[in-house]
Amino acid sequence: MEIDRSAALVASGADRPVAELLALPRLTRALLATAVLFRPSQDVAELLAGLAGPAGQPALAELWRLLAAVRPASELDAVLQILMNRGQAEDAEGIVDALLTFEPAARVGELLEASPWPYGPVFWPEAAGLIARATMGSGSTAVLIGNLLDAGHGRAAELLLDEFATTEASASDAVRLLVRLAAERVGPEVRDRLTEGFCERRPSEDVAHFLHLLGRRTRQLGEDLARAVAVAAETRRADLDTIRSVLTAEGNEKVLRRIAVATGELPPDAPPTRAGSARSADLQPLGLRPTGPRPGEGGVSCPGGRPSSRVRGGRRPRRRRGVVRGVGG
Repeated sequence: MEIDRSAALVASGADRPVAELLALPRLTRALLATAVLFRPSQDVAELLAGLAGPAGQPALAELWRLLAAVRPASELDAVLQILMNRGQAEDAEGIVDALLTFEPAARVGELLEASPWPYGPVFWPEAAGLIARATMGSGSTAVLIGNLLDAGHGRAAELLLDEFATTEASASDAVRLLVRLAAERVGPEVRDRLTEGFCERRPSEDVAHFLHLLGRRTRQLGEDLARAVAVAAETRRADLDTIRSVLTAEGNEKVLRRIAVATGELPPDAPPTRAGSARSADLQPLGLRPTGPRPGEGGVSCPGGRPSSRVRGGRRPRRRRGVVRGVGG
């Protein structure tokens, strides 16, 4: 049954202008709750702003939790965007904290799926970005993604991984997240979302550092490294000279060789070269030539290239896990 919001606001007296509500000598919990549930998103932000300060903190905490639990997902995402744009980061983060602490993964998934899809390297103040930052800070991202998959919210898991690939994770952050996802038994078919997005849409130096760090964890992330090399060789051909230069400076001949095989410059069965031979700037010890785009070839040469082409997010055969506790956990 759909609630008549206007009737509920009038019946409770919560339909007055926000300034009048805040000036009431006795602002009851029921009145506040009705206002934050049924007033327009802009009014909710103004009401929360009016309660800022030590005296209003207990009421704010209750309202954050109520919004996280009950406000429809699309409206809650709008509330979060307005709060961030108004400089009310504490309110937005308080709502996300309550969401991750008290609500099941399915509710988090609903909010993520109501959030705009990330397409560029700039943080956008919406639910996905706020959740990504909160869980990255607490180290709980992998657990949340596992719970989202278990709850049937594969698209939400994809969106969260895209957020990390495009804005939130450095190369080292991304590799640490891949390690944790593997420990949570999230398969490579899901982890590829992060690997592909990072290689396609980040600056070439970041991609090179990502490949280098993956190359140091081949025992744990061998499949991820193979996929990253394939994507970089396919979509970043115009940037391969820069990527190789960074890898050469790191002395990472193994990854250089993988790139050469992926681009067809070396056969897969070519004998390995002696250690350290790939340090020269022209990469001649590996028999490689500089690789800008050949005539007639294109290449993605900057972040913000095409989004990952594959949609991921099937369930994993694993036990049902509990709700993520705390902003991270």
